[in-house]
Amino acid sequence: MLPRVLALATAALLLLTLVPVGAQDTPEIWLHMFFSINPAAGSDRAVDLLERAGQAGYTHALLADGWLLQLDDPSEAYLEHLGAVQAAADAAGIELVPAVMPIGYSGSIISRDRNLDEGMPVRGARLVVEAGQARLEPDPPLAVPDPGFETAESHDFVEWGWQDQPGVISFRDPDVFHSGSSSLRMTDIGVHDPQHGHGRINATITVSPFRQYHASVWVKTEDFDTDCMTRLFIATPEVRPLSFGELDLEPTQDWTRYDLVFNSLRSDEILVYLGVWGGGEGTIWWDDLVIEEIGLVNVLRRPGTPLVVRGPDGTEYEEGRDYEPIGGMNEGPARWYPWTETFPEAQPLVLTDTTRISDGEELRVDFYHAAHVLGDQTMCCLSEPEVYEILRSQVAGVREHMEPTTWFMNHDEIRVANWCEACQSREMAPGELLADNVRRCQEMIREASPGARIVVWSDMFDPGHNAHDDYYAVNGTWAGSWEGLLPSTDIANWYHGGGVDTMRWFEERGHRQILCGYYDNPDFYTDEWLETAREEDIDGVIGAMYTTWQPGYDLIDEWAGTVRGAW
Repeated sequence: MLPRVLALATAALLLLTLVPVGAQDTPEIWLHMFFSINPAAGSDRAVDLLERAGQAGYTHALLADGWLLQLDDPSEAYLEHLGAVQAAADAAGIELVPAVMPIGYSGSIISRDRNLDEGMPVRGARLVVEAGQARLEPDPPLAVPDPGFETAESHDFVEWGWQDQPGVISFRDPDVFHSGSSSLRMTDIGVHDPQHGHGRINATITVSPFRQYHASVWVKTEDFDTDCMTRLFIATPEVRPLSFGELDLEPTQDWTRYDLVFNSLRSDEILVYLGVWGGGEGTIWWDDLVIEEIGLVNVLRRPGTPLVVRGPDGTEYEEGRDYEPIGGMNEGPARWYPWTETFPEAQPLVLTDTTRISDGEELRVDFYHAAHVLGDQTMCCLSEPEVYEILRSQVAGVREHMEPTTWFMNHDEIRVANWCEACQSREMAPGELLADNVRRCQEMIREASPGARIVVWSDMFDPGHNAHDDYYAVNGTWAGSWEGLLPSTDIANWYHGGGVDTMRWFEERGHRQILCGYYDNPDFYTDEWLETAREEDIDGVIGAMYTTWQPGYDLIDEWAGTVRGAW
C-alpha cells in the first residue's frame, strides 16, 4: 500500500499549485481508451495500445468503459480482463484512470432502473373510456399537410409552407413512391445550391402544449452523398429544437421508415422540416409522413414522475382502485422505441371491477415519458435519491477492484434536465442542480479514496460551451454549474473552439487543465493550442489528451511526439 499512499500524497500536493505551460519538465500525455475491455478482443486491444502508449511516452490512460460501473457486482471474466489491462498499464508506466459518474450519457445508471431517465411531462392528455378501457383521443386532432406528397403545382407542394427550389432541387415524383401515387424527390442538392446545400420542406402544425408525439417518415436513396445533415426535424415557432438527431442513411437504400418521439413542451404550434443541410450529389425521396399524439408510451414510474388520472369534474382517480397499475420502463409494452423492433403501442388504461369511472367518460392524464436524444442517449434525473445510491455503489466497486489514485468524472453533454417533479420541487435552476450533483459526486470519490485526484470534462462547466441557456431539451439555464467544482478538480478541456476564453475561464477559477487536442482530427491542432496557451500566459495547463470518439488509434505515436515537441 505504501506506493499508493505516496501517490495520493503527491497528487494532493500537485493540486495545490497552478504552473505555467511548459513549466513542468514533461507534460502529462493522456490516452482516451473509449471502448469496452469486456470481450477478450477488447482487453487484448487495450493491452496492445498500452504497450504502444508506454513506448510513446504516455503517462495516463482514461478507461471509458461502462462495464467499469458494474464492478459492484462484477463477472469473473471482466475482472480477468481488467487485471490484464491494469498489469499492462503498470508495465508501461501508465496510470490507468477510471471514468465514473456517467452524468449525461447515463446508460449505466438507467440500466439498473430504466425509470431513472429524467423524462418530460405530459399534461392533460385526453383518454376516453370505451368497454372498460381508456385510450388516447388526440387533442386537437393533428392535420399534417399532404403527408404523402400527392399535390403539387409545378413541383411546388402547395399545402406545405415552403420548400427549396421547386423544380430544381425538389420535385413531385410520380414514378417512385412508397404509397399513393407520388413522393417528394430531392436531387443533386449541392450542385444546385453549392453555397448551402439546402434541400428542405417546411410546414406549421397545431399541437397541444406538453404532449408526447410520435413522428415517422419513409426515405429512399440512390447514390446519395451521406456526408451531410439529413433530418426529420421538429422545432418551436422560435426554432428551438424539439427533436434531435440525424437520419442514419446508406448512399443507396430501399424505402426505410425512421421514427422519433418528441414533446411539444410549451408550444401550441410546431415547425416540421424534412430536409438536407450541406447536401451534395445524388437523390433522396421522402414519403408517408406521420405525426401523431401518443398516450401511455415510454411511461416513467418513480417517485419523481407521478402519474395522475382525473375525471371531467376534477376527481382524482386511484391506481389499483379505479384502474389497473400502469407499467413503467422496466415492463415490456412500455419500452422506449429504439430498444424495440417496432414502435410500441400505447398501454390502455384498464378499469378495475371497483372503478368509479364510467363508460364514455373523458379522462385527463398527467405523466412523464422517457426523453432520449440523438438516438438512444439517456440522461438520469439529477434529484432522484436512487440515482445517488447507484453512483455510490459504482464508486465503491471501482475503488475495491482498481484502487485508483486519479478518478475521471464523466459529466458531459447533459441534454435533458429539470422537467420531472423531483427536480421541479427543489425550485432550482439546472445549473444549481448540476452544481449540487457535482459536489456530491466529488464527495463520494473523496470518501472512497481520500486525497484522490479528480478530473472532469469541461463542457458542462464552461459558459462559452454548453453551460448556458436553451441547451437541447434542458428546462432553464446551466449557468452556475461551475460553482460545484472544487478548485482542485482538474479540467479535461475539449473545447478547442473556445480558445483563450475557455482556457482563461478555468485558469481564473483555479483549475489545472489537460487540453484534449486530438478529437479525431488528423491535422493535429494540439501544438497550436499549447502555443496559444503559452503566448497568453495561461497557467495550469499540465498536459494533453489524445481524445478519440470513433475510436481510432493509428496516430497515437505521432501525436505524442507533437505534444512533446510543443511543450
